[in-house]
Amino acid sequence: MQKFYVCWRYLPVGIVPAKLWHVMRLIMILLFVGLVSAYGKTYSQNAPLNVRVNNAPLPELFRQIQAQSNWRIFYKDELLRGEKNITLHLRGKRLVEVLDKALDGTNLGYTIVGTQVAIVPKDEQPVRPLKLAREDSLLTIKGRVYDTHEPPVALPGVTIAVKGTSRGTTSDADGYFTIQAPKNATLVFSLVGFIATEYNVLRSNTGLSIALNEKVSALDEVVVVGITEQQRKHIASSVASLNVKSAMSGKPITTISQSLQGGVTGLQVSQSSGLPGGDAATIKIRGITSLNGSNPLVLVDGIPMDMNFIDPLTVESVTVLKDAAAASIYGARAASGVILVTTKRGTPGRVAVTYDGYYGIQSPTNMPALVDAPQYMRMYNEALANSGKTPLYSEDDIQQTIAGTDPVKYPNTDWQKVIVNKQAPITSHSVGVSGGNSLARFALNANYQYQDGMTPLTSSRKYNIRANTSVSLAKNFQINMDLLAIKRNILLPNRTLGHDGTRLLEDVFRVPPTILPKYPQKDGSTADIYGRYVDIVNPLAYAEKGGRFVNEYGQSSINLQPKWEVIPGLNLRGQFSYRLNSDLLGSLRDNYNFFDYYTGQLLQTWTQQRTYTQARTTYYYIAANADYTLDLKDHHFFLMAGYSQEEKNTSASTAGTYLYINSLLSSYAKLNYSYQDRYLLERPAVWMPHRSSPMDINMVSSRQSR
Repeated sequence: MQKFYVCWRYLPVGIVPAKLWHVMRLIMILLFVGLVSAYGKTYSQNAPLNVRVNNAPLPELFRQIQAQSNWRIFYKDELLRGEKNITLHLRGKRLVEVLDKALDGTNLGYTIVGTQVAIVPKDEQPVRPLKLAREDSLLTIKGRVYDTHEPPVALPGVTIAVKGTSRGTTSDADGYFTIQAPKNATLVFSLVGFIATEYNVLRSNTGLSIALNEKVSALDEVVVVGITEQQRKHIASSVASLNVKSAMSGKPITTISQSLQGGVTGLQVSQSSGLPGGDAATIKIRGITSLNGSNPLVLVDGIPMDMNFIDPLTVESVTVLKDAAAASIYGARAASGVILVTTKRGTPGRVAVTYDGYYGIQSPTNMPALVDAPQYMRMYNEALANSGKTPLYSEDDIQQTIAGTDPVKYPNTDWQKVIVNKQAPITSHSVGVSGGNSLARFALNANYQYQDGMTPLTSSRKYNIRANTSVSLAKNFQINMDLLAIKRNILLPNRTLGHDGTRLLEDVFRVPPTILPKYPQKDGSTADIYGRYVDIVNPLAYAEKGGRFVNEYGQSSINLQPKWEVIPGLNLRGQFSYRLNSDLLGSLRDNYNFFDYYTGQLLQTWTQQRTYTQARTTYYYIAANADYTLDLKDHHFFLMAGYSQEEKNTSASTAGTYLYINSLLSSYAKLNYSYQDRYLLERPAVWMPHRSSPMDINMVSSRQSR
């Protein structure tokens, strides 16, 4: 059998090409229509649904679903009888999510075949495998895992698992990982020796950073011990740490010193005043000494400053150096102990936004019971009689006071009700933002605090902004840069007892209840006339006419701390800080004349007061030190040496101008040795190589060395 192969190398000219062109064009049109139809069908079935049903039956929900998609929903009317109306507002949800939400709490279920949905009794609904239901919504998560050291170190071998499933992975040698998980799933990051951390998957993320905190025992805990950090098991001196979370979180404290009460053993903490802006506690660590006013030296991030001005929520740790060995590195200023405060820094991970706030009402816990006017009059008469004098108040005066028919002539004043505010508000609001990665970390916090006093003309407003930044320029070199700004506005009456309180409260117990606080105005007169007792003006007059102190305190500072790990165990550290304080103190009072209510006689005049005092303080601190840690089997060595200098310039202007200069220079060293972590030896040393003297006879200068 012969086979013939017929083929055209060139198509004949004429009808054949024209027919072929028509066929090809028809095929292209059919393919385009089919693809568009298929795409529209697929898009319609998978398109997100927006439903809004307000107290309506289920068929209304089904109607809205069918109007937005190709889904067709079938049901029997008798199956829906007895079901309650629903209220449902959803946006951008898939069909299964809408039906699961709508039919939750009913006796109904559903089955899906193609584009058709059948509403069935719940016990007839087939079980949908979780994997098949969510396979189309897997999200890809890529990132890196670090520890919380400074600078952070990548963690290899971290287990990353989808909670409740067998899906998981591990981080590679550089801490990187990739995993797929459904939306709203929870990723669990775990590693031996670290506290597990969870992350909620909301969207795909290709730059996730996670930080794991180490599990450390009490002895392995690293604490700040002055200038450097050491493990607690290698410290021979007396060092205590405050549990910051339990002492400060969720408590309406206005100053850090208040949180030390009961938080650290061996501390004597007393609060002598509740005056807004002056309610800081007094702390005694080692009893009473003559240097530094028996007050401990307080360092915030290595810089001497008042810890009560910063926001308590920005505090990371508080360490108390109790004995002479621990505090000796700071010289004579530490004779009464040292309190070291470290503020929070950013950690690698997603950006975290926090808010902490409270609003409260302040009321006196206990007030002494005072006698009323009739009882006072009888007791006063009895005192006069015992002294052989004639009683001052007649029985008719006492009865008239009891009757209360003429409260102007026979007053019965409760001065506690007149002066003491038993519903004084206090509020604080803090907003924090923190995060970062291996290159840079940040922690920004802003705080507003307001406290109204329980006596007139007393209040405190405080604004606090802190920005802590850590930048890793290399694996072994990093810089911490901290910025701080504080503004405080303090209002006090022109009758104070320093920061211990106001004499208004003293006057409450000095002025008898037979004195009228304020007389009613006479016809045609707008003058205010107040009751008087001998030469004592009643406290209401001081509150309304005595004037006020308006004080504003401003503080801003920058703190730079570079750290270079030259070789493993050898660190070089530096620090530079500059702080500026600018204060304005004002005393304001209008002219006022006191007259007798009945005779109109002038009794006393308060002259006008308009005085202001400006004070300006600059402070700088420069330090450099090196520390070396060496472990040889059972032997542990730690050696540190450094130098620091600081200067504080204070100037004030009121009637005259003065300048006060205080400078400090010091060199120090410390050696720690431990054998088998059981036998400890610590030897500090401080040198005072420089002592300067005043150089300008026109300025008041004090220079000290430690």
